[in-house]
Amino acid sequence: MTNDQRPEKFNGNSRVDKTDVDGKTLTADEILALAGRHLQEKRNLGPKTTRKSRSHATMPQPTEQEILAIKEKNIRARQKIIKKKPNLQVPEQLSTADSSLEKQPTTKESNQATLIKGSAWLSVGNMVSRILGVVYLIPWMAMLGSYGTRANGLFNQGYTIYAIFLAIATFGIPAAISKVVAELAAKNDVYRSRQLTRQSMALGIVLGIVFGLILYFAAPALSNDNADVIPVLHSLAPAVAIFPLMSMIRGLFQGHQLMSISAMSQVVEQIARVVYMLVMAVIVLKADPDNWTGVVVQSTFAAFIGAIFSMLVLMWGWVKYCHILSRPVLHSVKHEKARTLSLVLNILKESWPFIIIGSAITLFQAVDQYSFFSIMNHFFSVSKSDLLEKFSLFSANPNKLIMIIVPFSTSIAATALPMLSGSKAALTYETIQDQLKQVLKLFSLIMLPSVLGMYAIAEPLYKMFYPIEASNQEGIYMLQYSTILALVFSLFMLLAFVLQALSEVKIVMK
Repeated sequence: MTNDQRPEKFNGNSRVDKTDVDGKTLTADEILALAGRHLQEKRNLGPKTTRKSRSHATMPQPTEQEILAIKEKNIRARQKIIKKKPNLQVPEQLSTADSSLEKQPTTKESNQATLIKGSAWLSVGNMVSRILGVVYLIPWMAMLGSYGTRANGLFNQGYTIYAIFLAIATFGIPAAISKVVAELAAKNDVYRSRQLTRQSMALGIVLGIVFGLILYFAAPALSNDNADVIPVLHSLAPAVAIFPLMSMIRGLFQGHQLMSISAMSQVVEQIARVVYMLVMAVIVLKADPDNWTGVVVQSTFAAFIGAIFSMLVLMWGWVKYCHILSRPVLHSVKHEKARTLSLVLNILKESWPFIIIGSAITLFQAVDQYSFFSIMNHFFSVSKSDLLEKFSLFSANPNKLIMIIVPFSTSIAATALPMLSGSKAALTYETIQDQLKQVLKLFSLIMLPSVLGMYAIAEPLYKMFYPIEASNQEGIYMLQYSTILALVFSLFMLLAFVLQALSEVKIVMK
């Protein structure tokens, strides 16, 4: 429309009968007829794929988190404009769209919900499995009678070495897999994610077989000159063989924020383990009431039985969530092929700090185990059975109880790890700050009441699980002291995992 044709005043009731289109003055009917002819010509020519449309087809689709972030950014921009120009009239369609977007959860709310939900699943799974791992002590110790304290000490000696072997065998890889999978998901890199899945599972099988054989044949050297420890370590070797693969699969589930499957596998594992322990204790003691070492051997072999049932749950979860864990690869998108060795090395590079940090508490216990007996024998003249009972009071008994509450922090850390890694990969630093605040708030909300509560009820709690005898008061004091240490250990584990999620490994190691 030229300036001569433009009316001086325009209002809602005015009409323009003619307008200038490509140098011709046309009426509204003529414009509609011209548009109809153009549309008919396009239909007759058929669809043509332009270079722009081809590039659009090959572009990766944004994730839901990225879409929510863009929508949230648009809402904030519109609100700033409205504040600066309050008289600005916003079209009704945009205002209704904004109101519908505001009703949707923002990125911050979505992250908070994911953190709470994931932490809740892992915390419940850890809590139930730890409670089951302690509750069995009541009937187990009752069946063993006077041999109960010594049996618990022997059980703990075998399990400490077993835990160290598990940490070395898995090499912290499950947590590293969770971190790398979350980063690849944030980048929408399905091809490399599937490569990582295949190679990590193969690596888990190899590591399990190697370290299972090492534990079996190295049992005499690791027994600390105690012949009763050797069959206990032999019974734990099959569990070491299967555990790395199981933990790799759990890491994949956690990297995809499927915490419920990981939690369910832990609970089922503990149920199967405890049932096997108690049933075999009855069978062994019925055959020979004095065979308390045989009960311990069967109780440690129960770890392998629990691992088998846990694998069955993970297989069921894999079938259920196959559309998430094994997303189809788009062949129209160019893929960056990575060598198998490079991906494995990348996993090992990411995972080596996790073995040191994740097994810190176990390593401290191992130092106690290998130094306690020699130091006590050097200064005191105490029999072997009395030393085993003292060691049980000093290490085994309180550790079993405080490990009910310590996994709360590791559950929070395991949930926050893929979230923080994904945010760092997407370079959304504001989201990282919000997630860190949520993690620390959740830690304070859960850990402080748990630690103070256990300290307050230390005496009845200890008497409920362990026999009432002359050494009972010493055990209560050790439990109270251990609960305070539990808070420090929990905060240490949480901050270490958070820093590793943000790739600040040097700070963690220092």
